[in-house]
Amino acid sequence: MVREFLFEENYLSYLSNEDIINGILTPKNGIFMEKVISSGELYAIIPYFEKLRDIDPPKNKIFMSLDDGKIKEFEIVLNKHLNRIPREIENLTALRRLNIYIDVSYTGNIFEEIFNIPSVIYLTIICDSNVIIPDSFHYFPNLRYLRVRGSEPFNKPTISFENSFKKLTNLEELYLYFVKLKNIPNSIINLKKLNHLSLSKTTLKTLPVSLMCSLRSLKIFELKFNFNLEIQKAEIEELEKKLILSIY
Repeated sequence: MVREFLFEENYLSYLSNEDIINGILTPKNGIFMEKVISSGELYAIIPYFEKLRDIDPPKNKIFMSLDDGKIKEFEIVLNKHLNRIPREIENLTALRRLNIYIDVSYTGNIFEEIFNIPSVIYLTIICDSNVIIPDSFHYFPNLRYLRVRGSEPFNKPTISFENSFKKLTNLEELYLYFVKLKNIPNSIINLKKLNHLSLSKTTLKTLPVSLMCSLRSLKIFELKFNFNLEIQKAEIEELEKKLILSIY
């Protein structure tokens, strides 16, 4: 409640990155924060990310929320100054939600440094660059929600899941928008808890219909504006028997 009061009264917006590192964060969380401020971004503390829906947020800042000096929700910008997720992210044992923004100037490997952060439940990647996003989502082994969005029409990231699907056994919802996606790998069968899959404006050409129908937990399947996708009427009817299907 104290943090909400400080936020409502606009006190938190006056804190610098150094104030946050030295005066608020735990030492281990501060070590991670020192790594990411090289991107040049200014951070602001808010009580929780849902609050962003109800306010006019400070301009030219990105956000984090905290719990007892530990980062609980975090936004990070990858650009020519910060070209990877630092392995020190493992220090964030309370982190549940991570939003990654990839700048148009970015050309690196976001997962170049190996790490493991089981606390993250929600991962969103917004990409304005046509980079390859490595098949390393298993760095977040307990993900339940994954959203990856490119930028129409040219800056679409290339993405694959052959390896990651073998290990993301807790994934419940997957949303892919404006991405280059070669195929849906057979390893999707490992997603025993997947109940919502959305593929919009991808480069997907074929769909393993029988495999999709075999996913017992899958209830909602959205296929929107995948203009390269070749699918027969009989296959659509087969999907509709099993799933709530949106396709156009």
